Amino acid sequence: MKYFSCTFALIAFVAQIHSATAAEIVVQAGGTGTAQTGSWSSATDATMPYNGNLGVYTQAGNTATYTFAPTFPQTTTYAVEVYNSCYSPRSHIVTHVINHAGGSATHIIEQDCAVDPYRGQWRPLGSYTFNAGNTGGLTIYSAGSNNSYVGATAVRFIYTPSSNPPPTITPSTTSMNVNEGQVVALSATANDVQDGNLTSAIQWQALGQTGTGPTFSVTAGAVNFVVTLSVTDSQGASSTASVTVNVTPNTPPPTQSRFFGFDCENLEALIGFTTNNASALPNVGKRCGRYTAELLNNDNDVTLHYNTSQGRFDGVLATFPFTAIVRNVGVAPLGQPDVAHEVQYAYNFAGIQIHNSDFNNLNSAHVVVGMRSGTTTTIEGKLTRDGVSTPTDIGQNQLPKGRADIRVVGATNGTLTVYWQQPNLTGNSNNDNWIPYNGTGILPGELPVWGRSVYIGLITYAAGTSGVPFMGLADSLEIIGQ
Repeated sequence: MKYFSCTFALIAFVAQIHSATAAEIVVQAGGTGTAQTGSWSSATDATMPYNGNLGVYTQAGNTATYTFAPTFPQTTTYAVEVYNSCYSPRSHIVTHVINHAGGSATHIIEQDCAVDPYRGQWRPLGSYTFNAGNTGGLTIYSAGSNNSYVGATAVRFIYTPSSNPPPTITPSTTSMNVNEGQVVALSATANDVQDGNLTSAIQWQALGQTGTGPTFSVTAGAVNFVVTLSVTDSQGASSTASVTVNVTPNTPPPTQSRFFGFDCENLEALIGFTTNNASALPNVGKRCGRYTAELLNNDNDVTLHYNTSQGRFDGVLATFPFTAIVRNVGVAPLGQPDVAHEVQYAYNFAGIQIHNSDFNNLNSAHVVVGMRSGTTTTIEGKLTRDGVSTPTDIGQNQLPKGRADIRVVGATNGTLTVYWQQPNLTGNSNNDNWIPYNGTGILPGELPVWGRSVYIGLITYAAGTSGVPFMGLADSLEIIGQ
């Protein structure tokens, strides 16, 4: 495979009639509606192109992503199919995430031409609802793949065009600049060919607040945000619009260095922490020199921290740049704080999370210690950008006692570098021996959207009920201003 870049001819949407009613939108690599992170090159040695397009490729296992995101003409159900040109060796496990109106769907795809039954063909991935506009699409992730290369060629979305044109919605502006704490006041109009004026039916949403009608107001926090508008006519056709609000934050004070130790006695309340979703994990506090979180029940995955799921979080506000260190963190059986909790095929974790200063914002990062399915006594790390993440870990049985020290360095530009070590129980930092996470210190995924300040804190959670009950533990959390 040759290594050089190429820009493909513009092929934005190709609308073809499959039957009397069906139409399709095809987005091809290099065309309008595509975006990428990381390094992708043209697949000049591949075969079986789509419409002459051989696609692009990247090295397997890096953090590159390739997104196919068209402008959807109407809110309806679309059948999603992916096309990959033929090449070997390509990965046997490529993560494809479809972001749609109802959330996201993940598919693990075979791409190696030697064994892929869909080589040179469209592969169906199911049907999903997308809202009209630039509201979703499909992203291919190289993270977690294997076997040399990951490819991206084309994606198509098949739908039935509606005979009922959607209403139009027009906000007073599409973007504005404000200061932190300023009231953002907006207005909009909406009209429909059949129903007439629908302005009174406009639905607004921003920063966890909603409204109905021609006007909407919300108070700006410290970070940029988006106001969304939508309106639906009497036949179910809908349209959306958005207003981007760029916020100039008040100059925050520099991060103050703080150390949180945890006293013995009964399970006492944590002091100095801001808590989000306390009801998800009520038995959290301090006991015997440790942060202690007793996870007794995980029905409906109430404690889970994964993409759009947000369990309990206890943290403090800090401003970039900073260093955060959590000591002797991990999970243990209930009542046995010095025993490693080892359960096969469980997702049981405790560790550190960095979260956008708005808890309703789905941008965060975490580094946690515990069990990751069949991988026991490991460290998992990930970045979550707008509710999408692909976690990795450092491998099986890397922590003989099921505990680790974690160090996260937040740079001025918002990037994070992560280190770990076997627990240093002496309390003497001169004895630290930090190891970069997976050799680089870089977590997998796209950099989250941060503001000037973020919350840094502790999480304990499970996915499913395997291994429950258990305790999340940590000896201390230290935040160092730089």
